[in-house]
Amino acid sequence: MIGCARASASRLERSTDLCSREVSSTERAPALLDVENNSRLLDLVSINPAGTTTSLTDHGIYHYGYEWANATGQSTTTAFYLADEWQVTDRLRIDAGMRWEQVHFTANNEIRTTANLGTPATSQILTGTGTFGHFNQTFSKVGWTLGSNWQFSDRSGLFARFTPTFRLPNLSTYTTASLTTSNPTVALPVTQTMDLAEIGYKFANEWTDLYATAFWTKYNNVGFTNNVFNPNTSLPPVPQQLYADTKTYGLELDGGFYPVEFFDLTFNATLEQPKYDGLRYTDAVAGQPVQRDFDGNQLIRVPKVSVRVVPGLNLFGQRLRLQVSWEWEGARYVDTANTVVLPKYDVLNASARYSFNDHFELYGYVDNVTNSQGLTEGNPRLGEVQSSDAGANTFIARPILGRAYRVSLLYKF
Repeated sequence: MIGCARASASRLERSTDLCSREVSSTERAPALLDVENNSRLLDLVSINPAGTTTSLTDHGIYHYGYEWANATGQSTTTAFYLADEWQVTDRLRIDAGMRWEQVHFTANNEIRTTANLGTPATSQILTGTGTFGHFNQTFSKVGWTLGSNWQFSDRSGLFARFTPTFRLPNLSTYTTASLTTSNPTVALPVTQTMDLAEIGYKFANEWTDLYATAFWTKYNNVGFTNNVFNPNTSLPPVPQQLYADTKTYGLELDGGFYPVEFFDLTFNATLEQPKYDGLRYTDAVAGQPVQRDFDGNQLIRVPKVSVRVVPGLNLFGQRLRLQVSWEWEGARYVDTANTVVLPKYDVLNASARYSFNDHFELYGYVDNVTNSQGLTEGNPRLGEVQSSDAGANTFIARPILGRAYRVSLLYKF
């Protein structure tokens, strides 16, 4: 029997299947394993009618896939910024700022090829050709911000801010590119721009504080790379580069209650509508073009609702602090196509702090007290745009960690 452990939405299950042990984002070493704790590697041998044997694996590995790269690069950033604030009246303040930034890249990246070392497991080993791709690019952009605060009473105020900003390309676009003889260049990267806006109300008195913020964000030219791996080769994944916008609006509540000296309760809650805007592209299915339309889908791995509540006790003149935190995360999706759901979950954590004196403090933590189960991310190697796990009853995912205990001692000099 061969198999691997895979995560489902509610539990860990065993799958009698041929699986790949994924080592990194570009390295794959598919292996044959039995189904048990500390699984053993199995060798697969074929025998033809003449009795000749052929080993299809090498100590359990049926295809080596080495991460190979030979690249160098340099990034130089130059920036200029200006900021100021004006106290218009005793209760009204306005601030503004701007930033110009330029980044210059130089990079050399060796073009890859594969070598056959004579066995099925070593038939496609990545190596270099001795030929390099050379890159020399400059990008620049200006961002700015404008904000205000109106403190219309001693306890209450309104605030607002609008910020158009940007994210320039990164040197890794050129140094980590998988160049081949058939594709020795890198497409010119896109400068991502974004608009951020918020308006809110704040209140504070002797026993409470509250912030209520309505926000709106728009990210333009968000890049999506749908990396598709072929488990039968060690070739780099075939990247599918896509661009779209995202729009999110929502409400964030943040505050705390301090009714007595020995008890307090803080909280944070976010309710939002995170959506893709204009995510459409043409896919190839069985050699035929198929139109994909994911406009309006929920953003990948972003829940619509998240809540955190932290009650705490302060005892023995603030020397002992006891608190628990309860967190609730709403349902999310593995991919932009919204085909694989990561179910909602909650987790309870506890912690304590005891101050012996001004120098020594003892801390104790219990993470995930109830040992609850939750999934935070799917398998990006099977496609973040449209997951290959769609429709499967089991899939690989990243879970939250189970119950764990920690103790630490702090000494202040």
